[in-house]
Amino acid sequence: MTDQTHINLYFVLDNSNPTIGLSIPVTEILHFTRSPLKWLRYLGYVIYGAEGQLSETAGGVAVDYQRAQVDDLRASYYYVPDTQSAPCCLIDAVVNRTHSTNSSTISEPRHNFRNTIMSRDGCCIMTGVNPLQGVIEACHIIPHMRGSEYIERLTRIRTSERKVISNINDPQNGVFLANIIHSEMDLKRVAFLKTPNFALETADVQLVPPIRFSGEVPHLPQNPASPVLCLQHFAWIPLLNTCSPRNAYAIPLENRDIPPMSTALLDYNYGVAAVSMWAPDEFKRLCAGLAKLHYDPDTPSDPPSEPRNSDSESRPQEPAKPQKSDKERRYNHWKRRSKANEGEKTVGGNGGDAGYDYHDMLLGLRMYTMREQIERAEREKKRVNEMMVNEWRATVSKVG
Repeated sequence: MTDQTHINLYFVLDNSNPTIGLSIPVTEILHFTRSPLKWLRYLGYVIYGAEGQLSETAGGVAVDYQRAQVDDLRASYYYVPDTQSAPCCLIDAVVNRTHSTNSSTISEPRHNFRNTIMSRDGCCIMTGVNPLQGVIEACHIIPHMRGSEYIERLTRIRTSERKVISNINDPQNGVFLANIIHSEMDLKRVAFLKTPNFALETADVQLVPPIRFSGEVPHLPQNPASPVLCLQHFAWIPLLNTCSPRNAYAIPLENRDIPPMSTALLDYNYGVAAVSMWAPDEFKRLCAGLAKLHYDPDTPSDPPSEPRNSDSESRPQEPAKPQKSDKERRYNHWKRRSKANEGEKTVGGNGGDAGYDYHDMLLGLRMYTMREQIERAEREKKRVNEMMVNEWRATVSKVG
């Protein structure tokens, strides 16, 4: 049995010495997968941004993914891209720093975004609760504040199918979720794992049925190639477990008119959560620096040349007023909105419940109450059955 407490995942960047990207507690791994090496390979892929293999040395051969279980794991593994020319497109470790709850109600484009996501998903894909039963939100996988330029660059670089998304309000960047799940996703404490994927099969995850407060529990598809979503918790969140336990699954609904969630964005968001939870600070800073070169719309680039006419050249030009970048405008808008909503937020205590607003608490209380009522009804049914059995036994004894 392994005696180390953590498994280190190394990356080789720009022909430099291997860098520790993740340091994962051994006790946490079984919460995520039955196949540790395949899962570590998936983590390498979503963080590095290119397909590759897992090796026991920096330049070694691929490991046997079927062989090792948790007790047989080594202390360190290396993620090696399949080709040396594969671009390193690290995730942006601060992509989800800004909470985007209720962003879909601010402007008409985001209102349309909510309507589109609601038309596709119908209800919270995890709990089954619809907008008439609770606080359900159309969530941006990549936060709205990042803007359309950001998501276009991200998908242009990281999508293997070259399915570029040019609008931050594209339905491929959205999912319908209960407010409490949305909050945890923004905090990078939960993320969706979609299988099968580059490294994992659906059978590699210990899935559990979702707790459905409305509608029937969906059945897992018989075809192993059918897509399945799994909500994985990167932290222990007692309140969330009452409505969506670890590894609860959801089946994406098909809609010919509205595209499904982007696999590339789900993978990216999963990598963000992993780096946020398990990466050393040095690696987070490295990710932030390299990601800015790839994804940030304010990164200097060659602007397109503009035609000039003779009149404009002959007239004296007035000094140009400094223009704010899209990033500055989005930040200022978010800052004004945060101040306006400050009175509506509750101040959470220390621990996992900090930062919840009243909607989170009410929805969590509602779900907990519903679950308690179901359990109470089951106990009462059991008590009545036992009483009937005892009466029957008493009758049989008298006859005998």
